[in-house]
Amino acid sequence: MCLAIYIGSDEPLPTNGPWDKDDPKFHVGGYPHFVRQDDEPILREHLKTQFVAGTMTGIGCGCGFGYPSDEEIQSQCGDVQDANAQESVRYWKLCRQSVDDLREYLKRLIHGGRVARVLVTWEGDESMPPKQHLSVTPEFFGGDSFHLTEYTLYDVRSDGAANVTSE
Repeated sequence: MCLAIYIGSDEPLPTNGPWDKDDPKFHVGGYPHFVRQDDEPILREHLKTQFVAGTMTGIGCGCGFGYPSDEEIQSQCGDVQDANAQESVRYWKLCRQSVDDLREYLKRLIHGGRVARVLVTWEGDESMPPKQHLSVTPEFFGGDSFHLTEYTLYDVRSDGAANVTSE
């Protein structure tokens, strides 16, 4: 089972079509590619927004919205001359790039004081309400290492008034 990352906004969400395995990168899309028709109403309820889109990373699922630090990658992969180590480094680079792309996407969405919401759940668990609610700025998405928290709703705003609530 993979993480499912949804974005909500009261403005239409720019999409970039279905994910392409030959051109793996951050993607945003709506029904039918990234949001199942049956899930759309419940996702709108969780996100409390009019528009909903699903996201995908360069590795082909939402699990790629996280990565270890460069130091951890180096200790994990060791000799980057080894084919398996090279593949691991490529994998983590795709994950880091996907998080960077998500951050830039969110920056564009909240321009002008708008708020975007990001819901992190597991595929198949879309009906489960978030357990935690965080207010963050786009800069939250990234850093030396990064991981999203499952069953969390992130309010993304330019002022990022730090606020944590449990549902």
